[in-house]
Amino acid sequence: MNRVRGSLYLAVGIVAICVAMLMPVYLRSVDESVIERAGAPTRGLLAEASEQARLDKPGLAMNLVRAARLAGVPQADQAIEALQQHLASRPTSPVWGGTDSLLQQVCGAGALNTSADSVLAVILPAQQRAAILRFLQSLRRGDVQEVLANRALKDPVVFPPVASASGQALDAGILLTGLLLQADAIRPTMRQEIERYAAVANRGGDSSAIELVYLNLSSLAKRMTWDQLIWFLGRVRDLSALRDLTAAITRSPGDLPVVFSAMLMAESPDAVVEYLRRLPKTALRDFRVALRAGKGGLDLLLARQQPIVELTWRSGLAEFPLFSPLWSALVGLSSLSTLLALLFKYLLWFDGAFCLARAYSLLRPEPGALEAPLQVAGTRTLHQQTIGALAVAVAVVMTEPGLARIHTPIQPVVWVAAKKPAPAAVDAATPKPVMKGYESNYLALGLFFAVQAAVYVIGLIKLREIKRQEIPSALKIRILDNEENLFDTGLYVGLGGTGLALVLLALNLFEASPMIAYSSTGFGVFFASLLKIVHVRAYRRRLIMEADLENAHAAS
Repeated sequence: MNRVRGSLYLAVGIVAICVAMLMPVYLRSVDESVIERAGAPTRGLLAEASEQARLDKPGLAMNLVRAARLAGVPQADQAIEALQQHLASRPTSPVWGGTDSLLQQVCGAGALNTSADSVLAVILPAQQRAAILRFLQSLRRGDVQEVLANRALKDPVVFPPVASASGQALDAGILLTGLLLQADAIRPTMRQEIERYAAVANRGGDSSAIELVYLNLSSLAKRMTWDQLIWFLGRVRDLSALRDLTAAITRSPGDLPVVFSAMLMAESPDAVVEYLRRLPKTALRDFRVALRAGKGGLDLLLARQQPIVELTWRSGLAEFPLFSPLWSALVGLSSLSTLLALLFKYLLWFDGAFCLARAYSLLRPEPGALEAPLQVAGTRTLHQQTIGALAVAVAVVMTEPGLARIHTPIQPVVWVAAKKPAPAAVDAATPKPVMKGYESNYLALGLFFAVQAAVYVIGLIKLREIKRQEIPSALKIRILDNEENLFDTGLYVGLGGTGLALVLLALNLFEASPMIAYSSTGFGVFFASLLKIVHVRAYRRRLIMEADLENAHAAS
């Protein structure tokens, strides 16, 4: 009968753990399947591109279809070819962003076509810069004139002076900023910041802040047409967001359509910037996955602000007909409520480990008649529950991607003149990286503590079992001596944890402080000492006294 029950517990435990491993829900990550489910009923990249083309916004539509190709959306190549044919049939070059755009009015000089493919390429020639300067000088806007006055800076930090032989870059950045201000392409908050920084530089203050603005705007203009640049800046709240977006695009220019499309399709563009700040290493990959799913998938990703987990082996199992209903139910639960799905997942881990421990106790050979007095009812269940709790702790650490995620803030790209270093003000504008590995340290400490606490509880359960055995005290003392290795398990586990942690650190498989590895041994010493000095030693002293009384009664 025990074998039948043990086999049943074994099967249930294996099934529970397998289902727990398949649950597409995590503490600090979001599963790709949940993103796909959220995006399925919403508008995708190609549909949005078609709508933008219908609204006569070909620049926006082109970035959307390019992002679709980068995201692996089917039929993206056909959409790009169709849009390119449409643009080729237009009488004006796409770089102007329309025949009535301010850039075309100032720089077109009567020609509707140009070989330039970006705004910066249009502005850089001396003839075009002269035309823009004449136009801007004729304006009475205070912010535009404040920016134009920066052309007279004698000792800029980031760029060479405009009057020097290599001053075209700074001149183009200043003139571009003036054009964007006149076109009302910059939001009020950012416009006020630009005017304030320009005024500080004009009055002899530090010019690095306004120069970084010119650098960031020039970097975007180097990669966008006029309509793309106007629209993109309209979604940027302030200079901090502009810096972060430009840094991401500069580091990975090929992913410009991805960032552009995320800003276009997101419910909140500020959430896109926040995601880039929080997760600069995975943001572009996550945006591609979310954009492939659709607008709903992108909005869910930005609402969670967590990286996407892609497990190809699990998605392959979903293709099997027998597995598909279970997979659909698990994805539905994870999409419905993250908290409920997590509770269900870790309950499965606990039940699975408990059932496996119960199966082991039922399937192992029955104790002989000699060991029958040593069997105590109830302690096995406590052992099994402790093992289940330990399994949950280990599962949280080992199966949760991103649990020890390290935040590395996005860094702006700064060009500094070779003749002189940047002053402290430029360094102050650069965000300081968060101390690397601090979350990994806490994670390692938590894991070592949980394992040692579980070993400590198991030792207490064993001590309670010995207390409840109906045998003489002298025999209990000998049994305590026999269990000495069990009570020292914390020390062995602590040393093993330290060795394993040091190996992982040496192989760069885990990032944390090397001193954290020794906390495993520290916890082992603490819990083993607590168990043996406070509990075992006191109980052994009591047994010695009881054994002496029993011997005295037997002698009398």
